[in-house]
Amino acid sequence: MRAGVENVDGGMTVVVWVKNVDKEMRVAEQVVITDTLPAGADYEWNSALVAGRTISVEGSNPYQFHIGALSRDDEVTLRYRTLPLW
Repeated sequence: MRAGVENVDGGMTVVVWVKNVDKEMRVAEQVVITDTLPAGADYEWNSALVAGRTISVEGSNPYQFHIGALSRDDEVTLRYRTLPLW
């Protein structure tokens, strides 16, 4: 898993790359990425996208981003926006 951040319009776009590298060639079922935002940032609801589609998100810092299943060597990019707390 790798991650990056892009600053845009006072908020941030968080980008997380995930790849299934299981040596046993198994499918990773029900993949969930859990992320805790820093103080002063809040998740922008309905902004989480994988392959251009909105995904299910639960929680309240930490947030749980439901990716779904990943076959061996599959990779996805999760993007979501944060907003500053004023």
